[in-house]
Amino acid sequence: MQRPVMTILVGAVAASACAALSHQASAPSRTAPAMSAEQIVEVRRVGMRLAAADIQLLRTAAEKGAPLPPLGRGARSLVDWGAVLPSLFPAGTGPGTGQTRAKAEIWTNRADFEERARTFSAGAEQLVAAAAANDMTAAGPAWDATWEGCNACHRLYRSEPPASQ
Repeated sequence: MQRPVMTILVGAVAASACAALSHQASAPSRTAPAMSAEQIVEVRRVGMRLAAADIQLLRTAAEKGAPLPPLGRGARSLVDWGAVLPSLFPAGTGPGTGQTRAKAEIWTNRADFEERARTFSAGAEQLVAAAAANDMTAAGPAWDATWEGCNACHRLYRSEPPASQ
């Protein structure tokens, strides 16, 4: 399956999850089935893996000297991921739900969490622009901003993986 199709698929599932959550307290939705908290956690886990794959692809391609313009698609996926990410952390999907590594601080410091998602997305947007311009000089700092945006959020809001048994 091509990457843009996967991005659309994750976006559609995310939109469905958000619509389902917003309608659970009111009349049943005719457009989106309700998703359980565990399903929402799984959607964001899949999205995180796809974003990590895009990041690795961009880094490897740039290190190998690949032309930048085709890399814009992967960078655009990261922009979109940063934009939808906060909506995939509704109340009730925190620690103890499914296989999440999300820390409770996401919900207690929501404004900062959302700002970090915007910062990540903005860094990726710079990467999109650098790729479109085929500007390797701009691509380096844009890559750094994207990578740091990702890591800054993870440092505060993602717990370590469980110890292997």
